[in-house]
Amino acid sequence: MNALDEMIRKRAHELWEKAGMPEGRSEEFWFAARAEFDSEAPAGKPEADVPAPPPTASPAPPAAKPAAKGSGAARPATKPRAKKT
Repeated sequence: MNALDEMIRKRAHELWEKAGMPEGRSEEFWFAARAEFDSEAPAGKPEADVPAPPPTASPAPPAAKPAAKGSGAARPATKPRAKKT
């Protein structure tokens, strides 16, 4: 069994457990897991070269960067002043 088949097998088992471990549906979960990996495969690469881990929770978005010194973003919001005419 190659690495991709092993990852598919593990993901299929996870899906089967989440579904309540129903009997007689092993192929359904294997094909569902396989579809997840196929959708993540980069175009032009053979599937055997794709060592992508099974999908898990999304990573947290990056934290906001502090405003650069001297930029207007660091100042509190104020009302614009009216121009003298």
